[in-house]
Amino acid sequence: MFFLSPLTSLAETGVGHPEMFLVARSKTALEFFLPGSDDSNAARCLLRVEAPFRSARFSRDGRILIAAQTAAFRVFQTVGEAVREAEALRLESDWTDYTVSPRGRFISLVDKARTVRIVELASSREVFREPVAAMNAAMAPRWNADETAVARIVGAGQLHVYGLGEEGVSGKVVLEVDAVHDYSWSPNWPDLLAVFHRATGSGHPAAIRLYRIIRDGETLA
Repeated sequence: MFFLSPLTSLAETGVGHPEMFLVARSKTALEFFLPGSDDSNAARCLLRVEAPFRSARFSRDGRILIAAQTAAFRVFQTVGEAVREAEALRLESDWTDYTVSPRGRFISLVDKARTVRIVELASSREVFREPVAAMNAAMAPRWNADETAVARIVGAGQLHVYGLGEEGVSGKVVLEVDAVHDYSWSPNWPDLLAVFHRATGSGHPAAIRLYRIIRDGETLA
């Protein structure tokens, strides 16, 4: 499987030009390539890791890639034209689903013990933990654009939104959303959340509703 990283901006890298990496994941290895600058330039392999990986996901800013093995996560950082593994940030978990926060500061996951967890990568500090209460809630929480809030489905009729500060969870909003099927944060507006509802037998059609999460200081309200 091949996929491209998000384009890392000049302001974020501090290098002379933006970079985009091509990543190849197979049953036996993970490889990072720097694409050539024109048709005559072949892609250059920057790093090859000999190990099986089940999944690999970039942070939205392209600086962090979290590669998942059967019972562990390995973290890779991109700086300019270089890629290195941050071995101190390796995280052990029997996971079933996971997401990476937009700037790569956090990973949220659901493990095989049916527990939702959020871990700060730099410190390995667990800032949130809750049991999974229903089958449709067994997906990892998702992040808003500036990493100050995270949301997750709780059963068929609720979506919980948690504020996150330096010390962990700083508040919670409960949205009563019947027949919730999925949801998505706006990539540009950190307070805007779209919720997708299934059609029901009682005559309610499928629908998309937009919610704005109101903040009181640094706490969700």
